[in-house]
Amino acid sequence: MINLARPLKCCLHPVIGLLLASVAQAADIRETARSVAEQSKGALVTVRVVMGIKFSIRGQSRDQERKIEANGTVIDGSGLTVASAAALDPTIVMRATTRADIKSEFKETTLILDDGTEVDAEVILKDSDLDMIFIKPREAEDPFKAVALDASAQEPRILDQVFAVGRLGKIGNRAIRLHLGRVEAKVKGPRPFYVCDASLSTNLGCIVYDSQGAPLGILVTKQNPAGMAFGGSRLSGNQLILPILRTIEDLAEMAGQAREAQTEAQTEPPAPEPPSDQ
Repeated sequence: MINLARPLKCCLHPVIGLLLASVAQAADIRETARSVAEQSKGALVTVRVVMGIKFSIRGQSRDQERKIEANGTVIDGSGLTVASAAALDPTIVMRATTRADIKSEFKETTLILDDGTEVDAEVILKDSDLDMIFIKPREAEDPFKAVALDASAQEPRILDQVFAVGRLGKIGNRAIRLHLGRVEAKVKGPRPFYVCDASLSTNLGCIVYDSQGAPLGILVTKQNPAGMAFGGSRLSGNQLILPILRTIEDLAEMAGQAREAQTEAQTEPPAPEPPSDQ
């Protein structure tokens, strides 16, 4: 009679070891995420804008105002804040889906801090292609809590675990929330970016971190105007809007441009906020 107990036991040992390692890793990233959330919650703000939008088509025009809120992340002590441009400016998508002539402007911009304090602010730089918008306080008395843009020492790999620190909207009393996810793809190009699973997509304008708590980049969107024009969808494989992770290097580069714009604005007479893309 053949004794199968020993071979089976030998086979189970590696499997059990892998399962235990997986459980330990999951526990570690959860603890790391909670720690990072506690440390960075003061830098995660709500950006509220009032937009004036004017539509013109076939000789007829219509004006409207929209109040919009989205997550933003403070990236230096001056209060410089980054957010997803598309999350705050709906005309970015509207221009790709209609032939109407659309003009828009930011009429009011406010930063709502972790303690509920509202700070009057202004838009100083917007890049629709990279889907980043930068806002600064009009007057800042005290230094702001900020997230340091220190890149992770390791490039993320497909299926690596990551997490995002976000914030609920007004209905959820703007409480901090955490999402765990994984890197699903790396897209090559002049500006490579990453795609994470859908669970992270509600955190546009927020930083994504690796399992060690190092920042990997910012969650924004990439749009497919051609897909919009021809009725693309997820089912057809022609996705209209793809939530993506822009690298921390891209964010740091754009932040440098925003600081230059901020310096120029401080040396020039006050001017109206820049309009959205025409």
